[in-house]
Amino acid sequence: MIYPIIFQAIVLCWGLILVLAGIFCVTSGHLWPLESILGIKPAEIKTSKDIRDRNYVSPNDTSPETSRAIFWGEITVIFGLLLFSFKLISFIILKILYEYYLQFDIEDYDYY
Repeated sequence: MIYPIIFQAIVLCWGLILVLAGIFCVTSGHLWPLESILGIKPAEIKTSKDIRDRNYVSPNDTSPETSRAIFWGEITVIFGLLLFSFKLISFIILKILYEYYLQFDIEDYDYY
């Protein structure tokens, strides 16, 4: 009965880590927190300050890299919070089941 509790605790901690990584992505504007945790490195978006270039980005606009980091950071925060809440509910259900099974006296039960 201890293995499900250990599994739930580990996944609960990973949910908190994902929430923190998503918050760091949104606040810093960089994808490195998610890259270091998930191991995924997307291709860089080429930008140019030359107005005649195809990849021109105005200095007044938000960088496409920052926009992508904010977008994926928000998705990660939402996913981490959902994971955290579901695992918290499963922790409560496991506790209720454990207390329910403790009510029975297993040693005095005759199996034959």
